[in-house]
Amino acid sequence: MIPSTPLKLFFRFCQLSLLLTLTTLSAQTLTWNGGAGGAWDLTTANWLDSDNNPVLWSQGADAVILNTGKIFISPGIEVNNLTTNTTGGSGEVDLESGSLQISGTVSQEGTRKIHFRSTNITGSGAVAFNGSLSTESILVRSSHNFSGTLQLGGTGYMQMEGLFTNAPYLEFTSADNGMRMTTRTGNTKTFSGISGASTGNYINSDANVTLAANVADTESHTFAGSLGQSSGTLSLTMQGEGTQIFTGAMSYDGATTVQGGVLQIEGIHSGTGGINVENGELRLTASNEWRFVLQDEGISNQITGNGLAALDGTFRLDIDSLTTELGSWQLVDVGSLSETFGGTFGLKFMDGTEFDQSGNLYTSGDWTFDTTTGTLTAIPEPSTLVLLGLVGIAALTGLRRRK
Repeated sequence: MIPSTPLKLFFRFCQLSLLLTLTTLSAQTLTWNGGAGGAWDLTTANWLDSDNNPVLWSQGADAVILNTGKIFISPGIEVNNLTTNTTGGSGEVDLESGSLQISGTVSQEGTRKIHFRSTNITGSGAVAFNGSLSTESILVRSSHNFSGTLQLGGTGYMQMEGLFTNAPYLEFTSADNGMRMTTRTGNTKTFSGISGASTGNYINSDANVTLAANVADTESHTFAGSLGQSSGTLSLTMQGEGTQIFTGAMSYDGATTVQGGVLQIEGIHSGTGGINVENGELRLTASNEWRFVLQDEGISNQITGNGLAALDGTFRLDIDSLTTELGSWQLVDVGSLSETFGGTFGLKFMDGTEFDQSGNLYTSGDWTFDTTTGTLTAIPEPSTLVLLGLVGIAALTGLRRRK
């Protein structure tokens, strides 16, 4: 059946209307023309269109900012892609006040960083932050309601001085970028999971900060980068009911706490902190090494708590702080934990000397670790004890003579 002419005209009209609608909905690119101190709102013509005509901000458009200085944002501004490209001079692109709902990518280009000083980043989608500097590319302060996926790409790092109150998902998408955290706003930085496939990714603290992973049930995320501290102390907390896996180097000295879910550690921990499994499960895998720093009078970091602990890999014993190799240290609180020691479990000193296993006992010279008690003991041979006793008597005799 051949449509009548009026019907063909109607179809043609619908096609043109749809094309016009799609063209209107596609994001246009607007360039900032408000200078330093200008207002990013819906009533001031502080933008230029593609023909360099002054225009009002159009919600959902792409924004390009080519100059440094403060820009004051009104509440409820919506942007698709935000690109800053500033070179030379001093200062930074400094976003103040209001809120910014970002649905696309934030790209820092040129030589000056972009600073979210007091602007609330909102939304629930995936937002990519791509830097181009070798150092700090993006600085985030204050509190933000964003709850989607926070993707860190490009180069350099994001300086996280603020916090995201709705625990977004943190994903590293390029090889050598990272995040550095301070306590300017909030001591705990919580994410609904952390992932990154490169060993070049990193999360560092520049203050006493707790990194928290609150992972939902059935979810599992893996971060191959490193966890460390430049200054202050970094701590790690596992929450939720899912699984968070760390396979990279861990050099932080703060506590590792499991409050729920599964925390699986596959990398080498060279810090001085202990582990408290309050709830949930801790898994130290075959490739893991955990450093225990032994001090006099039985003092050391420990694995404690009431949860589950599957212990494989290696306990690395650091005895450099001891003044005498005599005593006992409770490394694992087997009285309250539900622990298992796996087939790849073992102990080594920092110089690489290994312990030999016989059943539940691991020994090296005067040192013995018993998996049934979780206790490490150092008891010198009888001849050594006699020699130590003679040295003590001689010292006491000399002291009496001096009196």
